[in-house]
Amino acid sequence: LKQLYLLAYGFMEGAMAVFWVALMAGIVIYLCAIVLVRTYGSPAEDDPDFEFFRHKFHNVPTAMFTLFEIMSSPTLQFYREPLGRHPMLVGFIIAFVLFGSFGMNGLLTGVISESIIDKNQARIEEHRHERESKRRLLEQCSNELFDELHNGEGRVDQKTLIDHKDDIAMLFSSVGVAFPTYDLDHMFKALDYKSDGWVERAEFVHGIVELCEDVRPMSIKEI
Repeated sequence: LKQLYLLAYGFMEGAMAVFWVALMAGIVIYLCAIVLVRTYGSPAEDDPDFEFFRHKFHNVPTAMFTLFEIMSSPTLQFYREPLGRHPMLVGFIIAFVLFGSFGMNGLLTGVISESIIDKNQARIEEHRHERESKRRLLEQCSNELFDELHNGEGRVDQKTLIDHKDDIAMLFSSVGVAFPTYDLDHMFKALDYKSDGWVERAEFVHGIVELCEDVRPMSIKEI
């Protein structure tokens, strides 16, 4: 469910980014449509491009739809002859295609990518906090368990650890770590850094924390 939530949250973030880019694109199209209607919306009847301008830029809604067509699919084959007779319109259309079409696509891609990156960073930070919280809990539980086992001199022998194997296995289970019980004997030997048959508090807590954080074949060897 958590992965589904993250996926849905990322989709909502992308949808919000698309909304704001679309809103900005709509404002740009609206302003450009006003300019085109005022400039080319009422051509002279003897203008050879009279029908073209009346069809494309007669009013603001029509001009906005024309610009949206150019933005979504900048194919200018139909505009070749009128553009050849109106150099200013050529410059306007080129600028609109570059900034309105390509620019908006690039902006949309950038906004969505940044949203995804920010979300990934948030997930990494969340996982880091979870690991830190888990580590503090493990240190606390390990210290409490060691207080129950040690001999009063701040250390515990191998036999005591073996006798309380079930308690240590429950410590692993409490944090959701599936550590095989038959491997605990090997773990106890690995915790004895000095190989003198005794395990001190620091050795015990460090070994438990490191094993619970990431149980893998090399964990015991690293300890």
